Amino acid sequence: MTEKSTNSSGFSLLEVLFVVAIIGILANIAIPAIQKALWKARAVAAIQDFRVFERALHEYERDFNTIPRNGTAKKPPHELDPYLGVGFSWQSPHPWVKNYVWENWTGRSLGRRLDIQYGFSLKKPDERIVEAIQRVYDGRFEKTVSSKYTFVISASENQ
Repeated sequence: MTEKSTNSSGFSLLEVLFVVAIIGILANIAIPAIQKALWKARAVAAIQDFRVFERALHEYERDFNTIPRNGTAKKPPHELDPYLGVGFSWQSPHPWVKNYVWENWTGRSLGRRLDIQYGFSLKKPDERIVEAIQRVYDGRFEKTVSSKYTFVISASENQ
């Protein structure tokens, strides 16, 4: 007959609880850092969309010597679409941004555009993306009407 070994090869309850406690502490440290990095990445994605939009707007203005009409959430300025590229979406571009809106505030005097301000708005965005953008973006990003936050593009007097 074989003898039973008196040495146990398993873990004691105390050892298991100790490992679980260490994993819990590490998770409490890591999860907020991961979430912060995730929202920062989302903010950078929205800022990159804005940069694509800004470049497209300047190219459109160069080609036509005017800026597109004002857009709304339901009717964006599709004349900019050829300049935006295939990957750009006005409607539901990301889960944390409902849609993008083109804003156009232009004053005209004697055929010249003065004090041009136009922008690229996030309509009804998740507040977490707003906070993340405000931490990352160094340009003008302002709360405007109707639950919109706008990246503002300003230009001095142009012909």
